Amino acid sequence: MLIYPNPFNKETNLTFTLIEDNFINISIYNILGEKVITLLNNFMKAGNYQIMSILLIFGGSFFKVGAQVFIADNHIMSYEVIVKFKKQIVNIPLGEKYGSVESFTGMASEIKNYLSQFNETIILEKIIPHAKPNDTLWINSKGETKKLNDWSQVFIIKFEYPKNLEEVIHRIKKMTEVEYVEAPVQLKYDETPNDLHYSGNQWYLTKIQAENAWNISKGNSAIRIAIVEGGGVSDHNDVNNKFISGEAGSNGDHGIKVAGVAALIFTCG
Repeated sequence: MLIYPNPFNKETNLTFTLIEDNFINISIYNILGEKVITLLNNFMKAGNYQIMSILLIFGGSFFKVGAQVFIADNHIMSYEVIVKFKKQIVNIPLGEKYGSVESFTGMASEIKNYLSQFNETIILEKIIPHAKPNDTLWINSKGETKKLNDWSQVFIIKFEYPKNLEEVIHRIKKMTEVEYVEAPVQLKYDETPNDLHYSGNQWYLTKIQAENAWNISKGNSAIRIAIVEGGGVSDHNDVNNKFISGEAGSNGDHGIKVAGVAALIFTCG
């Protein structure tokens, strides 16, 4: 097995060759001998493989970012694809998350026949288990009715063995019951908060998954926020020159803590 770059900090690639079909397990361990992540744990065919996996040390831990997609013999491979169906053709009870090929109804002949030919265990994972087909209408502040995405028909199809992504997507997207099909979403954590008190003291940011949100947006200075609180200091380093109007008050510092979380000047993600 070849690992490059080696040593690595945030990103590395793994390449290996199987001379015969075999069960493969590739896991990452820290210097204490503790397993922190499993990249592969499947039966694989003989061939050349490359795993493009982004790993980031964040607060002393490793985070997996994209090992479900890899290169094998110059083909992009994956164990899963995301599919949205045009209508309700999967019979999974409301609130339950998993089904199988047998969960397809009689109206899903194309996709059911295609998946059955692989002769392997295939799992259907519902993206939002409690989503209902009729949860698609929304009335905005102007009284206008808007149609939302029907999340009840979005599933992850998980294969037992890796598949050529290009071939699978090409076949499935042609099916009449399919609205769209796409590769697994690949995430990349590339921001580290520079707040010395982030780790340990600000547990609530992890609770609300702020790290994930920072990878989508880090805010906009044009957005105005109204904070109703009892006290604070308008020239505090966290929010210096951020107050537009109103009184900071003088009863304690809870208000400035709230304002600091909402409108911090320094990079915090």
